[in-house]
Amino acid sequence: MPVSYKRQVVRLVMHLRLCLNMRVVKEYFDKPCKVTVFSWNGKFIIKLESGPFEQTFKVSELDYLEEEIDEILNETFLDEAMERFQQMGMSLKRATNY
Repeated sequence: MPVSYKRQVVRLVMHLRLCLNMRVVKEYFDKPCKVTVFSWNGKFIIKLESGPFEQTFKVSELDYLEEEIDEILNETFLDEAMERFQQMGMSLKRATNY
């Protein structure tokens, strides 16, 4: 089935139902930080965790198929996220005088 057709089907299904329960779609253990993808209220929530910090990104399930999440989590995206984790750590360190 072509991706464009699958996307149309997914859009139709999403318009016909309301997702109220958050569910874990996928967990990645081969990335530089913990990555969990949730489905909730018509969105994929991509949660990155490293130590005491987390970053969350939301993308519409109408715009992306579940299989396309891997494309979002590319090397550049994850490298930039890891840099932000370092910046978050430095900010907390400065704020708490550690």
